[in-house]
Amino acid sequence: MEKITDQSHKHQLGKDFLTGCCAIIFLLAVIFILIPLLIFALKVSILITIPIGLVLALFILTAFLGRIINFLRKRW
Repeated sequence: MEKITDQSHKHQLGKDFLTGCCAIIFLLAVIFILIPLLIFALKVSILITIPIGLVLALFILTAFLGRIINFLRKRW
């Protein structure tokens, strides 16, 4: 087994502290920067998708109405 000296222990403490600080910074960046950006992107995509969906639904309903009218004209 290796002996733990004071020098290597101090070096390990500094390395652990730096790792912990980087982890905290990463978590804070995810919580306060990444998640709000994702929520904003979701809201923007919904605002874009709803009008496109409404236009597409209007197009499909218009085609369906035309099919009904053509079907009724043939039967009449």
